Amino acid sequence: MPEVIGRLRQPEYTGENRCLPCTVVNVALSLALAVPVGLLLDPGIGAVVLVLALGAVYLRGYLVPGTPELTKRYLPSRVLALFGKESFAGRRIDVDPDAPTDELLVAAGALETTEDGGDARLTEAFGEAWIGRIAEMRGTGFSETAIEEALGAGEVSMHGEAAAVVDGRKSKRWLSTAALGADLAAAAELEARLETWTDLDPTERLDVLRGLRLFLEECPDCRAALEPEEYVAEHCCERPHTVVELVCSACETPVAEAAVVGTDERPATRLRALRSRSM
Repeated sequence: MPEVIGRLRQPEYTGENRCLPCTVVNVALSLALAVPVGLLLDPGIGAVVLVLALGAVYLRGYLVPGTPELTKRYLPSRVLALFGKESFAGRRIDVDPDAPTDELLVAAGALETTEDGGDARLTEAFGEAWIGRIAEMRGTGFSETAIEEALGAGEVSMHGEAAAVVDGRKSKRWLSTAALGADLAAAAELEARLETWTDLDPTERLDVLRGLRLFLEECPDCRAALEPEEYVAEHCCERPHTVVELVCSACETPVAEAAVVGTDERPATRLRALRSRSM
């Protein structure tokens, strides 16, 4: 019997690798299969079917073959979030056409288009003011109060140097203290330039700040050039994504990140597309 169980077990989908959304879906399917059998044929047979189905889920991670691919295709990100699944959607640039991001950043004097009307870029004035504020804040540290003010949150609890729980329920993580400092400084600069900044809730502000950070060209810590790097990542329940990171060429600190569906194109080309979608 142990040998049979060993052959049935799939370590890649069980134990630490078990996917909670996939498990929940398959337990529900097990019940959907066993209950009609019990009602139409015999309760004992239904119980046997349920035990066998749940045993398959326990040993293999799923009952229905191909479940990981099915959940990747059909489970929306908001459903995955209910299970605490860190979705790529949190990093993907999917701009709502009705969102005020482009108008807001242009109105703030933060972004402008190039002379040919193509790519977007930071304005020189905003870039200098942004880096200046980062230097000022670095001397005072990145406190919970500073994050509360930047996000317009009621309460912030820090967890480590670059992670916090906002309003007691939303966990927010930054790539590095440099990324956190860049967001706090950008928020202060935007608030000074825009009356409408305070109308945005914490999530909306973070979306704007994350998109704006993609336009940085130098490291907030050491002022060296940022270089785009990319890697392909796969999460259970989601299609492969290419993650583009802006990383300092000197201190190797990650400063900005975004993900897009797919695995083609070069980092520089993809970064240009991400920036244009942040406009």
